[in-house]
Amino acid sequence: MSAPASGAGGGGGAAAGPPPPASMTECRTVGMMERSDQSTEFANLLRSLCASYCSHATHSMVLRLPLPPVPNAPPGGTWTGLRLTRRLGRSVVHSGQSGAGKAPHPFLDDPPERWEVRHEGPPLQGPALNSLPAAMREVSDAACYGAGAPEFFKVLGGKLEYEQYREGNEYSIIFHGHEIKVGRAGGAGRVRQGAH
Repeated sequence: MSAPASGAGGGGGAAAGPPPPASMTECRTVGMMERSDQSTEFANLLRSLCASYCSHATHSMVLRLPLPPVPNAPPGGTWTGLRLTRRLGRSVVHSGQSGAGKAPHPFLDDPPERWEVRHEGPPLQGPALNSLPAAMREVSDAACYGAGAPEFFKVLGGKLEYEQYREGNEYSIIFHGHEIKVGRAGGAGRVRQGAH
């Protein structure tokens, strides 16, 4: 959240500069169900709590990109990771056809392919941060439109770690003014390792 800065008192007051960019705090946890029957019970509980939910299939790619050289860097340089994710129709996971799914609209052009791109920085360090029960990271989210988004990052030096197709549900819950999103994913689906 960001609030506009107030001008200095007295007289006309100088115009305040632009407010700082808005930021968002995201808390995330990951867990697994030990038994398959727990998955159904958990899904029923989420449906009873959520305001809305949807089913989807996703195609994810994880890339490693080299960072600019720095003094005392380890052999081979340093790298950072990017995760690219796009949503698909359910039939794509089973058929493997990138164009499979609903029939094209007779009057409208197909929307451009949308990739969500996420970069997570290393865990933040500091006396107060080190005492927390969870890791704190800086996260940057962006969206790229077009089928060539993965190739764009590969041209920049990105190397494919792995890619996978998964099916699942996403539940949106409003609790005391906070938005809680719960993603429930099935098996890993088709997984392909990148060449090293």
